[in-house]
This record gives sequence, structure tokens and C-alpha cells, in this order.
Amino acid sequence: MKTLIWAAVAVLFMIPCEVLAVTPSPTPGSGQECWTIECEYFDTKSGGFSQPRSNASNDRTWRFVPASGEWIMDLPSFPVAGNYTICLRYSNDNNPGPYETVRIELDDEEVCTFVSSNTRPGGGAPGDGWNNFHWSNTYSMGSCTAGSHILRVELSGGDSYGFELDAVLICGPEPPTPTYTPTRTRTPTRTPTRTPTRTPTKTPTPPPGTTYTPTPTQVPATWTPTPTPGDLPVNVSLDMPSHFFQAGDACYLRCSFDSHDIFQYGNAFVILEVAGNYFFAPGWSKEMDYYEFLMVPGQFEIDPWPIPEFVWPADVGSGGPFVFWSAVMDYYLVELLSNIDNWEFSYD
Repeated sequence: MKTLIWAAVAVLFMIPCEVLAVTPSPTPGSGQECWTIECEYFDTKSGGFSQPRSNASNDRTWRFVPASGEWIMDLPSFPVAGNYTICLRYSNDNNPGPYETVRIELDDEEVCTFVSSNTRPGGGAPGDGWNNFHWSNTYSMGSCTAGSHILRVELSGGDSYGFELDAVLICGPEPPTPTYTPTRTRTPTRTPTRTPTRTPTKTPTPPPGTTYTPTPTQVPATWTPTPTPGDLPVNVSLDMPSHFFQAGDACYLRCSFDSHDIFQYGNAFVILEVAGNYFFAPGWSKEMDYYEFLMVPGQFEIDPWPIPEFVWPADVGSGGPFVFWSAVMDYYLVELLSNIDNWEFSYD
């Protein structure tokens, strides 16, 4: 069976694909996971420009022409080895032709070539096809190893107006559901049983250049209200041993995630709010900072924790309430991918 698979892959790399027949929106096969790459974001710009299109999947495309026509993307790591497929969403207002030839390569090996079609709708005027998108056929990329790969789309032939690439859909084997095992076991040396009921007698020492004035806790004005859980691909959760700390108590800050999205790079924010000032982990400065990671389906956490376990010291006065905030945004810091969680605490 393995010999037959590799023989099929070898034939695929040697023989160009047939002329394109436009297909409906692709759907994953049984046991497959799929993810979409927006083509206005990619690694190497050899020519072309980002083009606004209201019917594009992210409201923009990348327009390029055969004279300088290539689109290159460093793909996120394939989670498991196996057979993967690819298809392209594009537009090409080109009637009556000639039509561009599209070549797809993976790691400098040809996957397929096809001739693009005219996407102008029937009876449409010249130019109407640029905002009318077609999916290509689905093509096999053969047996791929786990890890990173380089995807390249090239144009040749056609006319001087080129081709607009909207999105790339890649489907591969569904990875096994990960088993979540905590990386550490935390046993607080002391678990406080009371909650603060008195006004602090001392104010904490604020960071240099700030003045502490207790104010009601507010979400930063630039953030949107917390979406309904389940509506977003990631659920973020902050955890500390208590909401109130005294000398000798165990203290730490843990940030964990439950992702039901498929492989996507994200940026996790963990922020400490102190008297209207915001300090960003992991550097804990006012300069924007965050954790970069590849989200995969399942449960995982920031490791090492944003604040590793320590014993709350004596003689530091009283203070609070202070608030930790956490949320996940996409790689380009444009879209919120998670709920916004928070943890309020005080100390005496």
C-alpha cells in the first residue's frame, strides 16, 4: 500500500493537472481538519499589491501578474505526517483570454499546474469578475512530513492584468486529541479561608512615576466586551491560589487555554492593572508585550507560568484590589480570538 501511495505522489509531481473545472466551496473529507490562509498576508512580496474586495473572504486579495508573479508562504507546522490537499480561491476578470497558468509548489516541488478560468459572471461588464470568486479543484500535495513547509504559487502566460489570490485552503489528517497533563503540581503551603472586609491601612508602593489612587476596576477602553463563551476559537483562563494574600501564602499566576480552533498562530496577552496603569507580561513593563505561540486543538498553558510560584513576603504593607487580564489575539493583532478573563486580588 505504501509503495502505491508513493507511486501516486511521483506521478502527481510529473504530470500537470487538467484544465480547471470550477468547483463549489470545498469541504473536508472524513477524518480531515482544514485551515484557511488569507493571501493578503504572506512572507515574500516579489510584486503586486493588496486589493480591497468586498466579496473576498477577509475583504482583501493579493493581485499579482506573470511578469513578477509569485506568492510565497512559510506554512505553520503541519501537526502530523500524512496526506494533505490544497485548493485556491481566486478571481480573474479575463474575457476572452488568454488565461494565466497557475503553478503550485510545496518545498520547491511541483504539486500541480492548472489554467485559471474567467470569473466574470454571465452577462457581466468588464471588471465585474474581479469581485466574483471561484474555488479551484482540490489537489493532492501527497504525503507530507510533520513540521514547516514552504508554499509557492506562480503565474505564467495570460494578460497584463494578472490574477487575484484570495485564500488558500489546506486539509490534512485530523490530529489525535491531545491529553492534557499539567506540567507542574502546585500545592499552596497555606490556603486562606477569609476574604478581605476591611479597608487597607497602607497603600502599596506604585511603580516609579505613578500615583496610587484606588479606582473601580475597568476593562481598558480599547477592548471590546467579553464575547459569549463558545463563540470564539479559544477560551482563556487565569488562575491564582486566592484573591487575598498574607505573609507565608503561596502565590502564582497561571494562564491556560482551551482551543477548539485548528492550527493558527496567536498572541496571548497577560496584563497587570495597577491604578489605571497596565503592565504587560512577560517583561512586565508598560511597553506592549505578549506571548507568541501556535494554537492547536486541546488544552495547554503558558509555561513557565507568567508568575512562577513564590511565598508572599512579610512587611510589604497592604494593597489592592489589583487585576490581571488575559486574552488572545490573532498573529496580526487585528482580531480577538478568545474571551477576556480577569483575576482580582489584594494583599495584607
